[in-house]
Amino acid sequence: KLVKPFAKRIHIDIMDNKFVPNKTISARIAKTLRTNLKIDYHLMIKDPEKKVLDFCRNGDRIIVHHEAVKDINAIAGIARIGS
Repeated sequence: KLVKPFAKRIHIDIMDNKFVPNKTISARIAKTLRTNLKIDYHLMIKDPEKKVLDFCRNGDRIIVHHEAVKDINAIAGIARIGS
């Protein structure tokens, strides 16, 4: 609500304390966010293939780290299914 007058899109970093040494919200909490702003989820997590579909259902853009993904084409396919 605070940024809505100033932005059309928000960027949320998702960290799992495994790929990077911090932890933020989970997919379960992310899907409770209610806004008409576009949402970018930046998945800084280990094995993003396992979670990308959960974030696609509530996000408009998913960003992953190439080095965290075993098969970038597979994750793109999963993201297309979720959108």
